Amino acid sequence: IMFLFFLILLSFSVHDGLAQQTLFPAAIPLAVRSPYLSCWDATVTGANFGTTWPTIATMNPILGWSALVRVDGLTYSFLGNVPSVNATVNLTNTLVTPTQTVVTAVAGPMQVNLTFLNPIEPGDFVKQSIPFSYMSLTAKSLDGNTHSVQVYSDVSGEWNSGDRGQEIVWSQPADPDVIFHTVKLQQTAVFTEIQTQAEWGILYYAMKVGDAVTWKIARDIISRGAFMANGSLDNQEETNFRPIRTNFPVFAISQDLGNIQSTQAPVVWSVGYTTDPAINYTDIPGSTQQRSLFFRSQYADDKSLIADFLDDFTNATSRAQNLDSKIQHDATSISPQYWDLLSIASAQVYGSTQLTIGTDSKGNFNTSDVMMFMKNVGGTKPNRVNAVETLYAAFPMFLYIDPSLGAPLLEPLLRYQTNPVYTQAFAAVDLGIAQPLNTIYACFHSQMHYPESGNMLIMVYAHARATGDGSLISRYYSLLTRWADYLLNSTLFIHDQSSSDNLTAANQTNLAIKGIIALEAMSKMSAIVKESGDASKYSTTATNFYNQWKSLALDTDQHLLAVYGKVGSWTLGYNLFADVWLGTNLVDSSVNNLASASTSSFTSFGLPVDNLNSDTMVTISSWNLFAAAMTPNTDLRNKLISRVHARASFNVSGGVFPLNYDSTHGSTILGVAR
Repeated sequence: IMFLFFLILLSFSVHDGLAQQTLFPAAIPLAVRSPYLSCWDATVTGANFGTTWPTIATMNPILGWSALVRVDGLTYSFLGNVPSVNATVNLTNTLVTPTQTVVTAVAGPMQVNLTFLNPIEPGDFVKQSIPFSYMSLTAKSLDGNTHSVQVYSDVSGEWNSGDRGQEIVWSQPADPDVIFHTVKLQQTAVFTEIQTQAEWGILYYAMKVGDAVTWKIARDIISRGAFMANGSLDNQEETNFRPIRTNFPVFAISQDLGNIQSTQAPVVWSVGYTTDPAINYTDIPGSTQQRSLFFRSQYADDKSLIADFLDDFTNATSRAQNLDSKIQHDATSISPQYWDLLSIASAQVYGSTQLTIGTDSKGNFNTSDVMMFMKNVGGTKPNRVNAVETLYAAFPMFLYIDPSLGAPLLEPLLRYQTNPVYTQAFAAVDLGIAQPLNTIYACFHSQMHYPESGNMLIMVYAHARATGDGSLISRYYSLLTRWADYLLNSTLFIHDQSSSDNLTAANQTNLAIKGIIALEAMSKMSAIVKESGDASKYSTTATNFYNQWKSLALDTDQHLLAVYGKVGSWTLGYNLFADVWLGTNLVDSSVNNLASASTSSFTSFGLPVDNLNSDTMVTISSWNLFAAAMTPNTDLRNKLISRVHARASFNVSGGVFPLNYDSTHGSTILGVAR
């Protein structure tokens, strides 16, 4: 049953293996492992792979990344908008899975496949924290004859800064096993972003040393021109360091495959972008931790990291395929379109995170001090850190794929709110508004503390239930009861509060039920730590509140009113999902079955949250899929999935799949879906 809750992943994809594309999203993931290694390709109507430059997740600015295939002396562009080539490959298929994007095309007499692998590594904090991706190429003859084939790829300094006037420096360290380019800013600015790009990291582009593998660092037209003319590079580098946009220097690696009918093994590049330190975690009193990505506990230098990452390609591919197969098997048992709604979510969710490690009093890495940070991308406040409503929307995904990440995601939120300086009775809405410089503020939030208190209680219990690990409950029990007691006094009749949808009406039925379910979750947590008195108190109150809520929240035809007593109103009621997810069984099954007043209001792309404001018909993809996960009505579930799927296929509007969009027209309103 846990997989059903993966429905909230709000996304899109296509089938793996040799299946044909069934979904046509507006953007596909290429290299997406962290907020600062996040490279996408626009696939909106009119944009063809191989004729546009990749970009960051917000679709601007460009990230220079090209791939060329030379067949019998003719050069074809496969990735990037490279001028002066002989032709562009003819795209035949694009497949997206939770871990891979596979682009299939024809270059003259050869079929070529370009695969972008973004590993998800359940249970392995070291591998999960590595901000590197693979790009691999395979080829086979379509006419049965042998052909002369060479391949080439380069990256530019555009990966290093959102300011193209910044000067970059580079090197190509000598190594007997690996060719790798190293690129960084001449003047780094730690914990500074420009256009959401980090200004203190190091870009790497690498390939294992092999037969006829060559490299070059030079101006873009010189390096690419040399490959087009010769099918190889000269292992030389320019030494005049300069700004990113001045005679664009690129960092290229190529391989001559000779005369072949097919590749015997994939040609593999790796791209990575490391930042060290990764996060500046500053709590309320002002104490600061400069935290590193977890892999630093095993790798003191990036040279050995790069070598091991490339050596692991075959095993990483096998692990990724096994994970994809598991998800696909579970997804297709729910809905034919459901597999399409999972894969891009993996990139959008995992690609927004950084798994970090702290140090002890002697400066040594402390593997017991693990925190994971999740950055909001897009929206009105794109740099919010561990925004609770965003984390809540993605949490079922983490618990399905890798429950061990639940604690590191919750830990930074829980830890700083136990500080005596934080005196509020309610939960904070986030860790701050400026990742990676996480200066945590005193959190005197006016209108979001009710839903976030409920969200936190629900997530802590969900983690304990999924893992069997009650350590967070034990360690932070007094904090959890503080939030639960706050809900005891404010749950049933709610005023001056905003929901996660920015709705401010008093006595919202959907908002109230979240708090009631959270109280029942607190009862379960109290039982885990053998606080029987608390368990009884919270459970009795939750039951009493639910019975009163039910008498106020349902219309005569049993559909959910948006506001108590407001005849003619309705709500999506997605907060009922938590009762099904947690198995608290507080809510009658009939209440979960959305009634005609809401289901008759379907638009092209899903249901609005409610009908309180008919002028703003906004669909929130995550909450539509929460509703799909909770309903016992199979037809309704599939209808909800199909509407979100329709928006995922709506590639007229550019950008990655959004959080909020117009219910009727599909136009993006804000955010990146989680």
